[in-house]
Amino acid sequence: MASNSALLPVTFHRFHRAIRKQLLAWFQKEAKSFPWRRLEPEEGGAVIVDPYVVLVSEVMLQQTQSARVAARLPEFLRQFPTVAALAAASKGDLLRAWQGLGYNRRALRLQLAARGILEHHSGVFPRSAQQLRALPGLGEYTVAAIQCFAFGMDVPVVDVNVQRVLSRLLFRCHGARQVMPPATVAAVAAAILPAGDSFRWHQALMDLGSTICTARKPRCSVCPARRNCASGPISQLALFHPDDVRPPEPTLCGIPRRFWRGKMVETLRHAKAGVPAHQLVAEAAKLLGYQKKMKLKEERDGLEILATLIQEGLAARTGVQEGELREGDLVMLPG
Repeated sequence: MASNSALLPVTFHRFHRAIRKQLLAWFQKEAKSFPWRRLEPEEGGAVIVDPYVVLVSEVMLQQTQSARVAARLPEFLRQFPTVAALAAASKGDLLRAWQGLGYNRRALRLQLAARGILEHHSGVFPRSAQQLRALPGLGEYTVAAIQCFAFGMDVPVVDVNVQRVLSRLLFRCHGARQVMPPATVAAVAAAILPAGDSFRWHQALMDLGSTICTARKPRCSVCPARRNCASGPISQLALFHPDDVRPPEPTLCGIPRRFWRGKMVETLRHAKAGVPAHQLVAEAAKLLGYQKKMKLKEERDGLEILATLIQEGLAARTGVQEGELREGDLVMLPG
């Protein structure tokens, strides 16, 4: 695939063929088995994966461990076997099915994409990047993943893990979070693609990133490309630097706010009727193991988190259309 050769590092020209060969040979022996990697022959001889399976799995895999997705994907597909079934589902049923997968907004974005495919393409997945980008809820990575993994196109698929692996292989990284500039990563990702074998190549990169070239503790001694890796000669201890510590995330009562969001939605999943807003905050605190009595400001912050869930469509007030969320307002999953 064409790329900007001026952006390719010297190490690329010297080592990319050997690295590509080593990783593909390693993947042939060590490939992980996942439901979204089951190839199906298409008319004309092409090998693809059902694009609906690719879409659902890729959205699930965003910030959720692959083992959990592998366990949950089959049941989700049984409940919503087609784009049409997903598009027609109520938000409440969808959020219940999403339990345990985290970041519930992803489920709603997935449904937006399904409805776009149904409304604008009669339920048939488009193949062009332009048409895929026009679907609501799809980012650049998911567009590329559908093209590559579903339709076998030779397009670069770059997420944070692929960015990290390519950077360490071809750029001398001195810190766990150090990566090549985005433009360089894009050029390398396009230039290193093995023509006609993009599917296996990207799966090899992803498996390497999840098992060996991990974000915080790379196991360089067992890496199949260790002899040609630009970062290999650097002591692994150098990859752990105080500057690599991530900044703290927003909290409530010392607990990340995203956990409060998750527990509030979890409570609503199991509720048979509307739950008073203040009770929902208290129940989330209980589920999070917070034993102290919440201060007035903390309770208000909890209500603000809940109000955000309502604004995003992850929860709904019963019988109330407008106005500030009040403690006694009944809240439930959206219909």
